[in-house]
Amino acid sequence: MEMVTHITHPAYTKGQRQAHRKYYRDDNRAETEERLKAEKRHLKKLKKRRKRA
Repeated sequence: MEMVTHITHPAYTKGQRQAHRKYYRDDNRAETEERLKAEKRHLKKLKKRRKRA
């Protein structure tokens, strides 16, 4: 199973998450971009799984 490096805390709203991302993006842009991609991929997987179940 693919390990997800970063799952945002469910208590965060989408807006808070985006603000958080903007704040850190300059520090480690490549790392953040990679993490966002992984997160999106993971969410897609979850959606598919939900549909099947």
